[in-house]
Amino acid sequence: GRQLFLTAAHCVVGDTSKYIIGFNYQYEKCHSELGPNSVVKEIPYIQSVQGLKLLGMFEPSDFAVFEILERIPDEYNVFYAGWNRHDAFPK
Repeated sequence: GRQLFLTAAHCVVGDTSKYIIGFNYQYEKCHSELGPNSVVKEIPYIQSVQGLKLLGMFEPSDFAVFEILERIPDEYNVFYAGWNRHDAFPK
């Protein structure tokens, strides 16, 4: 039941406890289409949580795993990928 978040290690910069994670938002263009020096000044993360705890990171494989500290509200309708150690098949 832990809220884990997987991302790229190259995205980890600064104090991760102040990060904001947004859900159910799509940007109209890929940031790479905007140009290398462009900055997105306002992203309306209406459905968001904040605060991450870094659990592990490995730069050669470019991954980082965080635990999201704030509870993700059920209204966000988030789908989780996960597993457990039970021997029973899911129903």
